[in-house]
Amino acid sequence: MATIYKEFAVDAPPEFVWAAVKDVGAVHTRLAKGFVTNTVLTGGMRTVTFANGLTVTEQIVGVDDEHKRLAYFPRRASLAPKLQVFIAAAKEAMATRVSGHGAETR
Repeated sequence: MATIYKEFAVDAPPEFVWAAVKDVGAVHTRLAKGFVTNTVLTGGMRTVTFANGLTVTEQIVGVDDEHKRLAYFPRRASLAPKLQVFIAAAKEAMATRVSGHGAETR
């Protein structure tokens, strides 16, 4: 099983970044405007429509405010791995470290 790990800095306070990340129904307006064109929530699932027309339904596993952690995975296993996103204050003032990792499930 392969693991993908990505970390990057965002020039914004952790609370601001977390508010956008945990808003799982607004990916198309808050995080990936232009790349994602629509997001629809139905229970614990969200359907994400990408600019190229691809639609993916994802199971929201958890939104943890205390640890600033979001976990979700696509319902169609052939598409992508499980994904977790973590938000933490960076050493730089008023910056946030965003890290994510996924494990390929195929």
